[in-house]
Formats: sequence, structure tokens, C-alpha cells
Amino acid sequence: MKSFRTLFLVSCLFLVSCGSDPDPDPVSDPEEEMVPLSEKLIGTHYLFSYEVASCEDLTDIITPSYEDSNGCVDADGVLHCNTSYTFNADGTATWSQTMDGETESGDITYTYDEVTDMIGIPGGFSNDELFIFDEEGLRFIDQDNLGCREIFAFRKRDFEPKNLESLSEELLGTHTLFSFEISGCSDVEDNIIPSIADSNGCVDEDGNLHCNGSYTFNSDGSVSKSLTLNGTSESKVVNYIYDEATDLIHLVDGLRDYEFLVFDEEGLRFFEQDSDGCRGTFTYRK
Repeated sequence: MKSFRTLFLVSCLFLVSCGSDPDPDPVSDPEEEMVPLSEKLIGTHYLFSYEVASCEDLTDIITPSYEDSNGCVDADGVLHCNTSYTFNADGTATWSQTMDGETESGDITYTYDEVTDMIGIPGGFSNDELFIFDEEGLRFIDQDNLGCREIFAFRKRDFEPKNLESLSEELLGTHTLFSFEISGCSDVEDNIIPSIADSNGCVDEDGNLHCNGSYTFNSDGSVSKSLTLNGTSESKVVNYIYDEATDLIHLVDGLRDYEFLVFDEEGLRFFEQDSDGCRGTFTYRK
């Protein structure tokens, strides 16, 4: 089994309000609050925007291009119109798009991992596509060898984005290593059930011992990392950028993004997938 590079994540963060003799909370719809993401995925998601971000050469960055009144998005000179994915509860899906006037569509299958928010689609618009789906919607993110990330964002027609103002505040502080797992492998014997941190703050990552790993995010845009890996301690201070549009946190060393994490209302997650479909996930908690 391949060893995954160090991945750092944060678990769900909770907001609690209190007061003396509070008035009863307004009646809420418990069914709406408890709807899992796997159910919210079901339905049709339309291409909403395209951008290119985080390039080493800043001239390669493309600011977001949004869907026009005809349902078309300009993706670096290529016109994508009425592009959509429709997900069904039985693990099947359909896709369709009109690109530069040529219409195509197809039937596909998919898998959804709610731990990593990743959707695996063998053979969509390109082979073995990987999407992220969370409370902010559906996104396809592809990174080239120069650090540029193409981001296609999809939305349901009735989509209402969450208010992420408090999330940037919740990110601040120290998050420590909590667990590691491997999932989604084509050979199920390669999957590893979650390994939880022991009393010494150590987590076994497929034979590698990660102890007292942490990220400390500061309001000035810096973040300090520390980890003891197999007895060897290391630490580093780098900068970070939080992109609320894509839920990505970029960890920047100099001019080049060398790590990125997903941060949303479900917490902070970093995951990586190998050629066998295995996904390694480290989880961090405050």
C-alpha cells in the first residue's frame, strides 16, 4: 500500500449560544436540518462558473466567468452551454453539455464518500473524474504541473449558498491530529479503518507514526505546522489563503502553493487519491 504524504484536517466545529432565561427557539424543520449530503446530491446540477486559480505565473490566472442568460459559461475561450450532471439515488447519473455548438451526453455511475466529500465518476467528460460535493455545492477541480487549478462549479437551480463569514473565524487557532483512514480502494483489502489518536497524541498512518501533529492558523494569514513523524520532529511557518468561493485553503511557501485543504461547514479536510482509487484522509480537531 502506498504511503500518503502528510495530510491535515479539522473536524466539525460547533457554535453554541447561551443566555439567561432565553426565549424558546423558533420552530425549525428537523427533517431539513438532518438531510444528509448524499440526499442533497440527488438531482440536477448545472455548470455555474469557471476559473483558473493559484498559478505560479500570475498571468495564467483567470477570474471567475459566470453562467449567462443562455446557460453558457466561457471556460478560457471554450463555450460550455447547459452543462449538467443529474445524480440518481441508485448510483447512476447522466451528463450533458453543448460545447462550442456540439451537444453530447451520456450515462455514468458514481460513488460518493461523505467523509472526504469526494465523488468518483469513472468516465464522465474525462476519464476517472473526481468531484467535491459539500454544503457549498458541486465542484470539479483539476491541477496541472504548474500549480494552476481549473475549477468548474455546479449549482442546483434552487441553490442557496451558506454564510461562511463565521467559518474564517472558526479556522483560527490550533487543530491537532485526531485520525487517519484509507477508503475507496478498488481492492477493498487496501482500505484501512480509522486509526484514532492514542493517549500520546499519535496516529498510525499505515505503519508510519504521526505524533502531536498540528496546524495553528493566525489572523495575519500565517499558519504554523508541527509534527513528529516516526520520532523525527519538524515544524514550519507558512502563509495561507482561504478562498470562500471554492472552500479551499491554500498553504503557500514563497510564490508556490504546495498544499491545499478543503474547509467548509463540515470542517477542514485534506485528502489524496492514488492510482488504485485509494483515498488517504487525516482528520484534525481543535
